[in-house]
Amino acid sequence: MTLVRIQARQPATFESISHVSSNLQHQSCVKHSVKQHASASCIIDQFIASRRDGLSKLTIQSYREVFKRSIEVIGIEVTGQDIQRFLTSKQCTSGGKHGYYRVLRAFYNWLYSPKSCYGLQLQDNPILFVDAPKVEKKILPSLSLEQVDQVIDSASCIRDKAIISLFADSGLRLNEVANVDVRNID
Repeated sequence: MTLVRIQARQPATFESISHVSSNLQHQSCVKHSVKQHASASCIIDQFIASRRDGLSKLTIQSYREVFKRSIEVIGIEVTGQDIQRFLTSKQCTSGGKHGYYRVLRAFYNWLYSPKSCYGLQLQDNPILFVDAPKVEKKILPSLSLEQVDQVIDSASCIRDKAIISLFADSGLRLNEVANVDVRNID
């Protein structure tokens, strides 16, 4: 009844309706969760609904894609060994495996926290027993001093030469160079 009164005072929006819907779905899933081992899709929906506001649609879509591809290691009775075997078996780059790991880590940290309402013990969290896949650190190619001089010499105006020199000498990023103001220069 309280829920209905609150909704009647506020204008209905897609977000408020979807929030109420996800809360009702969450309550129905939680009632049966531990006793009947909530379905993976129910747990996933609760996890995504619990994410902070402002997640982009692409992030949510990415989460769902990872969950779809890793459904075998989603649930309450999954062990750290199951997750480790799953990650090892993936035929993708180390960055791809680390992407799976990050999503699974966020999911299991939520699942074994009080926020999920499952009452699971933090020390039983299987992700705590999984080693994060190592990601290769790529060293990006850089220009030699001679190459930098060639690029500066090929610039058509003094402004472009100054910008190229600033990039080369400071290590600033494009956005940082674009935001440089005369007041920032000593």
